[in-house]
Amino acid sequence: MTKNPTTRIPHPPIRFAAAATLALALAACGSGQPRAADPEFRGLDRAQRSADPEAAAGRPAVVAGGDRIEWSDLRAALSESAGAVAIEEAILGRELRRRAAEINFDPAGAITAEERLLVESVAADAQVPPSQAGELVARFRADRGLGPARYRALLERSAILRRLIAAEITLTPEELDLAAQLGYGPRIRARYYVAPSQSRAAAVRDALLRSAETTPISIAFAQQAMADSIDPTAARGGLLDPISPVDPALPAVVRSALENAQPGALTQVLSLDVGYALLLIEDRIPGRAPTAAELAQIERRVRTRKERFAMEQLARQILADTKTTVFDPALRWSWESRPGIEPQQ
Repeated sequence: MTKNPTTRIPHPPIRFAAAATLALALAACGSGQPRAADPEFRGLDRAQRSADPEAAAGRPAVVAGGDRIEWSDLRAALSESAGAVAIEEAILGRELRRRAAEINFDPAGAITAEERLLVESVAADAQVPPSQAGELVARFRADRGLGPARYRALLERSAILRRLIAAEITLTPEELDLAAQLGYGPRIRARYYVAPSQSRAAAVRDALLRSAETTPISIAFAQQAMADSIDPTAARGGLLDPISPVDPALPAVVRSALENAQPGALTQVLSLDVGYALLLIEDRIPGRAPTAAELAQIERRVRTRKERFAMEQLARQILADTKTTVFDPALRWSWESRPGIEPQQ
């Protein structure tokens, strides 16, 4: 049976996506890799905001070694390196502003809330108070080329998208209960071994059970994982971060194996997309009931996650539905070279 090498047990376990992820998605929606991280993209942002005033004043874009570099010298390179992203953002911005006007929604007041959500999410990911997240947000913006103009435009798009999808967001008791279990329920500390064939995994399992008569199985398992496991956890003896047995990101066969397993238990060989695996249960970590404040936070996170998904879907749909013809040669090259776009013959 052919195995898909891209699927594996997630470690650390599933977490809620931050608004930072949404910001990246909407800053380069449909573009695959985030070209906004390129240094040239930050130059494009400045060029878009400053080209006309500078040209009118007779100033060049750059002076280097005493030589003038005009905007016309940079235009093609900037267009090729980041033109597709700029086009997508322009399409989204115009269409979203049109839709906002149709429902009499003014995003100006919502932009502050969008920025606060971004700050809170970056802070939560870094496990620091929001008051200490300023440097992290600045780094996030710099990495993605979000200067003053693009940053505000991003927040505006997010505010409008959030308003447009608000009516379709509902939370179910089952979703909230699962989120509470993932955040505060019991967890399992385990070691993970993956072999490319079922016969190899079975042979390793038999050897581990035999060696348990003279060597603690945890030590033997760690040594075996470091010796020839094909999973990235091999370097640390197969040790996984604590995982929840109800995490839907885990394959069903893994959740079933973890359900009632006790410390010291070695699972049967598990057939996964990445190969054939063994799990050694090292410890079961008790959960606890979340507080009222934590429950409120869980609800906010679940809502934000569902909003993020719906917003990304709407943004992608807008781009897909918008007929776009690019005349400028450099911009057209960038537009037609987007990941997932078949090259023109």
